[in-house]
Amino acid sequence: MVHVLGTHSWRKIPQVPSYPITSEGVFANGCLHWLAVCKRDKFPIIRFDMKTEKFWLIKSPRKITTGLIRVHLVDLHGQVGFLYMVMDYIVEVWVLKERQWVMHCKFEPKPPLPKGF
Repeated sequence: MVHVLGTHSWRKIPQVPSYPITSEGVFANGCLHWLAVCKRDKFPIIRFDMKTEKFWLIKSPRKITTGLIRVHLVDLHGQVGFLYMVMDYIVEVWVLKERQWVMHCKFEPKPPLPKGF
């Protein structure tokens, strides 16, 4: 259930997504964004437009393929960022631009140099 503060009282928003929210909200471009869960391998983003008071679902940029993955929504200088981490070794950072995900950067560990190099 969602309520917004109107001119003199609280109003109920009738159309609310039924997915459980798993993260804190990230505010960007006049909208609040939350990470949700609909299946074990899918984490859609729920977007609430503050102006129109409507909800939208946005697909996440990556499918979660193993239980060793962590995902987070973050604020990247006023834009919504999606962090995809594999066992703290590989990190991908995606940015939401015009309802499309664009990879911002990717970090992968390199094997250590051999001894005596």
